[in-house]
Amino acid sequence: MHNNNYSFEQTFSRLVRSTFRLIAILSAIVLAGCARQVYESAPIDPVDNQQQQFAMSPDNLEFGAFLQQNMPGIEFPISRWELSSLTLAALYFNPAVRVAHSELAIIDAELVIAGQKPNPTINLPLEYKTEPGGSPWLFGLIGDFVFERPAKRQAKIDIAQAKRHAKQMALFQQSWTLYSAIHQDFIHYFTHIETRKNLLNQKALLIEILGLLEQRIEFGQASEFELSRDRLDLQRIELMLANQGFNINDSFHLLFSHTGLLAHKTVNSDFDFNELEKHLLTKDEYITDLNQSLLFERFDFKTMLAEYQVFENELKLEIEKQYPEINLSPGFIYEQGNNIWQLGAAWILPAFHNNEGQIKRALAKRETKQLEILQYQNQLMQQFERRKQNYQDKLSAYNKSIELIKTQRQRFIEIEKQYELGYRDRLSVIRAKLEVEKTKEAIFGMSIAVMQSAVVLEDVMQAPLNTNIKLQQWVNSLTENH
Repeated sequence: MHNNNYSFEQTFSRLVRSTFRLIAILSAIVLAGCARQVYESAPIDPVDNQQQQFAMSPDNLEFGAFLQQNMPGIEFPISRWELSSLTLAALYFNPAVRVAHSELAIIDAELVIAGQKPNPTINLPLEYKTEPGGSPWLFGLIGDFVFERPAKRQAKIDIAQAKRHAKQMALFQQSWTLYSAIHQDFIHYFTHIETRKNLLNQKALLIEILGLLEQRIEFGQASEFELSRDRLDLQRIELMLANQGFNINDSFHLLFSHTGLLAHKTVNSDFDFNELEKHLLTKDEYITDLNQSLLFERFDFKTMLAEYQVFENELKLEIEKQYPEINLSPGFIYEQGNNIWQLGAAWILPAFHNNEGQIKRALAKRETKQLEILQYQNQLMQQFERRKQNYQDKLSAYNKSIELIKTQRQRFIEIEKQYELGYRDRLSVIRAKLEVEKTKEAIFGMSIAVMQSAVVLEDVMQAPLNTNIKLQQWVNSLTENH
């Protein structure tokens, strides 16, 4: 009897040691699996952020490489900015683009999560019983494995992929928003620069006219009324020039605010406005050939289509949830001297519902998105027709006005010839020249209206007009470099 008890104790002791070794090994495996990622603090330092902002410069060599990649042969460092180089600077330096780009990393992580299989769980029951007879110990090892259906996992992956495509389109949309703002503010800056030049020309001519009138008044050949009228005109121009200085500085700062660069980094820069003036040379055939199918290339429209695909895949997932997952629980238990092996299985029974409500909700969401896309598409088509017509009308009016300035200049040439022949006085020549400048001012206003209508038209298509802007290609190259 004593030997039997001793043999039982040896066996029990070996079993306990083996069990604890197994537990130790499993614990080590679990701890090793949990220790792959180490936390690293990343505090935000506003002072450091400010220093990084001050350090951003158009002379940055990496920015220069980005410029050369997308516009080979472009001057670097840039001393003469144009619409395309301003857009490239915004894509490279503006934090809004980096934020939109960083959101792709979140979706990439969601793609990994969607493809992950459920981790198994391990239970280690351990009890000590005071009941007489047999071993007082109960211990064991029980696993829990969830077998997810491949179609369900694929639906999750499809949802994450559709979300990523939507975020990719949102990145392009953010880039377009920056380009459009730069285009508009570039026109504003051009407007104020050219308006100032014209006003200075008018001011110089008025000063000369006033000098000639004062001489005539001394000899009784002019009236004080004529002199006061021109003086008032000069005062008006001087006030406009004073305000124009503010407009130029403000529009300059606003223009570079879209690039992410501080304005003082570019204060000595010059500008090339040739890309803007191309809007004045557009042929009617080009505008007529613009097709509504371009609207379907809009980045925000593509975003909506990608979001619709998310709803499609969410519906698939809810349908897949009708089929329950299998949960297997194999294990071993030692209880009062008995070795017990078990294999448990569990799944959800559709006793009260079979996911009907969730499926109905997913169907309703998909239908709502369908109607939203239809509504938005209709709005875009209406806007496209209206804005295309506006561009055509303003361009036509500008082209007609060109004939007016030609007539005005021809008249000035004739007066100047008459002056040389002695049939006209100097005052007549200067007044004719002033009339030309005023006509140029009016026609320039019409040209700006054409440029602005071109911006509005390309904004509804989200496709640049008359420029070498390759926005999507540039954003993709930026993504590759990061």
